[in-house]
Amino acid sequence: MSGLKNPARSRVTVSRRAATPVLAMLALLVGHAHDAASRGRAPHLVVATLPGELKAAQTEALWRPFTRETRTVVDVVTWDGTLSQLRQRLRARKHDWSLALIEDTTLSVGCGQGLFLHTGNSPRDKTTGVSDGCGVHALSVDLALTWDASKLQTAPTWADFWDVARHPGKRGLRCDPRGTLEAALLSDGVPPGDIYATLATPEGVERAFKRLSQLRPYIVWWSTPEEAARILTSGAALMGTAPTAEILAANARSKSGPFGILWSPRLRVDYDWVIPAGSGTNTNQGKTLEDWATAPEQFQAMAIRYPSAPLPADPVATSGSSRKSGDQSSGTKDVATNVAPESAPVNDTPPPLPISSAFWRDHLPAIETRFDQWLAER
Repeated sequence: MSGLKNPARSRVTVSRRAATPVLAMLALLVGHAHDAASRGRAPHLVVATLPGELKAAQTEALWRPFTRETRTVVDVVTWDGTLSQLRQRLRARKHDWSLALIEDTTLSVGCGQGLFLHTGNSPRDKTTGVSDGCGVHALSVDLALTWDASKLQTAPTWADFWDVARHPGKRGLRCDPRGTLEAALLSDGVPPGDIYATLATPEGVERAFKRLSQLRPYIVWWSTPEEAARILTSGAALMGTAPTAEILAANARSKSGPFGILWSPRLRVDYDWVIPAGSGTNTNQGKTLEDWATAPEQFQAMAIRYPSAPLPADPVATSGSSRKSGDQSSGTKDVATNVAPESAPVNDTPPPLPISSAFWRDHLPAIETRFDQWLAER
């Protein structure tokens, strides 16, 4: 989503070569829709995504336009994005999902276990090292330190996040080692560029878990982007990690005051579209949905509807923002105008630290077992 200087004022057009396969498959779906209508029922496809503002954004930016073009209804359902839920569905022979949104690092593991269909490698797959060909890039989401600005006027650091003596209150963290161990090491002074070299050693892993143990009594766990934002908006925590887009949306709706965002250092999570194994007759439909959702015009629509940062050109969003940093990600004016000046990014920020797909593909099973054991400790 970053890198679009102003998607609200520019229009990305699909090249004839890129558009032809999509249009051909859309034409096929329109034909199926006509056949279904003649039999007295509207065709339905099912897409699984994560709950919260992300679901609302995708419904508005992707699936309603798809329905208008094809007369095919897209039912959007939510799931927790875990392989365990997907395995349960496969064991129960539930094969109604045509397409699902999944975290890039989860895709890396699940593809090797045969949980997703191989649809071919995209250029991004080869660039990032995810060359299994099971998924296509959907979007990137920034995960940042956020806080209740009505209770904490001074912007905290990652070290402050762990300092409950100085800043009493609960902390919202993802109930998953991915992103959480990175945050623990950031709080302990590890530079962003050294995070994965540190985590690649047993000593580094133990260092991260030691930090988590220090914070354990104060942690409120979340599993989805929606939960991450709700922990803050409900007052259940003073600070938390959360997707910036969810917090920007909460700020736009807030009547009690905005929530702050620490723009640097922050993490970046990639998500992919996948076709679950066992989709059967839904395979072609899933590929059509996938091609539609990843066309340039739909990428642009999502960048506007689910921004990782407000428009830098917006004077309300950028005034007084010199003590924060962030990239020039795209946003909408109605979101940006409700962002507190101290929570808006400036233009010279360091880029976010990408959560490493290569690292977690190799280390997730072992570290996840260690994380589950740590959670069970009393």
